[in-house]
Amino acid sequence: MKLQLRQFTFCAALMFSSATTAFAQSPPANDDFANRTVLTGSSITFTGTLVGATSEPAETNIPPLLFSTWPFGRSVWWTWTAAESTTVVIAIQPDGWANTTNAELSVFGGTNLNSLSSVGYFVGAAFTKPPCGYVRFQATAGTSYQIGVAAPTNGCVGGPFTLQLTATNPPIFIVQPQNCNVSPYGSAFFGAIAADTPNSYNYPRGPETSYQWFFNGVPIPGEIYPSLAVHGVTTNQAGNYSVIASNVGGITQGGSAMLTVVDTNPVPRLMPLRPTNSSLLSFSLTGEPGRWYKIESSTNLQDWINPTWLQLTNPTTVVSIQRLQLNHFVRASLDVPTDVCVARLKRYWWGVHIYAMNTGFQPSDVYSLVNTYPDMPRGPAPPGWPTDICPEGGIYASGIWIDHPPYCTLYNRGHVIPDAP
Repeated sequence: MKLQLRQFTFCAALMFSSATTAFAQSPPANDDFANRTVLTGSSITFTGTLVGATSEPAETNIPPLLFSTWPFGRSVWWTWTAAESTTVVIAIQPDGWANTTNAELSVFGGTNLNSLSSVGYFVGAAFTKPPCGYVRFQATAGTSYQIGVAAPTNGCVGGPFTLQLTATNPPIFIVQPQNCNVSPYGSAFFGAIAADTPNSYNYPRGPETSYQWFFNGVPIPGEIYPSLAVHGVTTNQAGNYSVIASNVGGITQGGSAMLTVVDTNPVPRLMPLRPTNSSLLSFSLTGEPGRWYKIESSTNLQDWINPTWLQLTNPTTVVSIQRLQLNHFVRASLDVPTDVCVARLKRYWWGVHIYAMNTGFQPSDVYSLVNTYPDMPRGPAPPGWPTDICPEGGIYASGIWIDHPPYCTLYNRGHVIPDAP
């Protein structure tokens, strides 16, 4: 249990104005507890902002929540009444980068601001893919619950943000798989997250949920994790990918996503060029822009040496290499292992997000890739090495801090997550 004081990040706040603009704006309509917005239904997406928000004197009566003290200086409110007794999850939705610090999502019981009781809350790491976190609680039919978001007066603007309330039997998906387009022989990635049970600090705790992925309705053997990677994609792998989640609360059918194979030809084609320098061998390489290619040389068509890697930025590019001798052979291949490595890094990154949500870790907290293995399969590893190796021999390592993505030691050959910070 970590008891030191830390900075908390509420990652739902995504678009920001200047501090001057924030203070100049009028308070939100649900700024005061008495004017809280009424929510109805069992599946609700709602938005809010802390720009211009204030706090009320009575909010100081709310008991401190773990490391933080409500209301920090600004707050906004909603109210929701349970139609039936069931599990409820309020998830912070991803809309962009989150830089609002010291904010908190909380759910309270009671209807009087002077005597609210905490039902659940979340203060967590700054992530938006997947969502930063969620609050889970058991609702009682006919009971009203007060939902509040609060942040400090100074240091952040605090809005806008998006929340999703879902009231149904567990497990509850807070992230569904998304459609994926891949060119031939590339790797596809799918991810999903179902909310787990909260621990004693009201942070979600895992892994207590099991997953099973399906391809066109047929279970995929061994794919029992919250992420799925499909490698060497051809038209045979194109189709519908879906997932179910199960825990002590039951089994829930998650969403489905389509894997589409883009009609391109990434297979490399070489064309020799007229020499302009006797010490160099020049040729054109044609392939798919954005894909990585491996170029090798030989003098006997058996031993291939001097590998180099190239990512095409145009369909055709001119390449010159040092000539070995009069008989010099060159071959180029699509570097499929790079795609496999990138997909595996994405699975690690997905696991880091889940680990941060499950522990309440902050961006400056240290993590290890070992922490992700409950949420992804472990591949081959060197003797005594804590993590596995990539298909081309690179070693995976953590980015040290929670907000730093994992990496492969072959990062200079394209083994990096393209859209990670």
